[in-house]
Amino acid sequence: MVPHASDEVSSNMTTLVAWLGVDSRGPASVYLASDSRITWGESASWDRGRKLFVCRQQPYLFGYCGEAFFPSQVLGQVIERIDADLLRAADPDDLTHQVVSVVHDMLRDRPSAVRGEFQVILAQRFGRGMSSTFHLHAGRFPSSGAPDIRRYALPEHSDVIGAWGSGASTFKHHYARWASSDVKGTSRAMFSAFCDSVAAGSDALTGPPPQLIGIYRIGAGRPFGLIWDGRRHYYATEVTGEVETRDVQWHNALFEICDPQTLERAIGAQPQPRPLQVRNTLAQGKTGEQQA
Repeated sequence: MVPHASDEVSSNMTTLVAWLGVDSRGPASVYLASDSRITWGESASWDRGRKLFVCRQQPYLFGYCGEAFFPSQVLGQVIERIDADLLRAADPDDLTHQVVSVVHDMLRDRPSAVRGEFQVILAQRFGRGMSSTFHLHAGRFPSSGAPDIRRYALPEHSDVIGAWGSGASTFKHHYARWASSDVKGTSRAMFSAFCDSVAAGSDALTGPPPQLIGIYRIGAGRPFGLIWDGRRHYYATEVTGEVETRDVQWHNALFEICDPQTLERAIGAQPQPRPLQVRNTLAQGKTGEQQA
């Protein structure tokens, strides 16, 4: 059963999903995935909106859904403050409360034109290595009044922690198929289900390309490049020309590691073909995945 944040938010919504990866030794990773569409009113939309953010010096991930302008401007400043060591926390709850307090303070003189409700999702790792723990909180900022915070319980095995936004129901539909397949309980199942939900186009407020970030037992937050519809994307931007850096790992919609030059599965990378139970979906053939 996928947790679903059912609170009403403004029309500038999204599809945002978080999941936990668990290996034989225990919790190993947390990922956030989002779409890239920002919508104004009933018809105007833009598919280049950044919705995910990582700290480069700390193991923290951020995402948002709801009214888009304010969180897209504020979260980058919060992250710069964290990475500059200007926001320290004693524990995961303390960090969340400090972040929510900073965002709420910045809301005080927000103009009425951007007073829609939004949520900020914060995934974090506390500690390092095998003794580390993962945590996920959501801060909800209503159009008026004080924010509230929810701490999410993490699953005991690899599974979705939560799904938010206007496309959450579509994601749940696709995830149910992947969760019944031969690759259930894997990060690839959750990410591929997310990509299928974006490709389906069922939610008018959700649009490609997908965005993906993650944290592991060691190291800071990591953004990933994605191969989508035969093109490279980093967050919501298309990456053209030669790609020489090895600092970015690239994936396709099947979560296969890809070569950014050929746009195909990297040499030596694990093949992850689409299971028979989820063949013939809208995503197959248009999201950078190779046919089995």
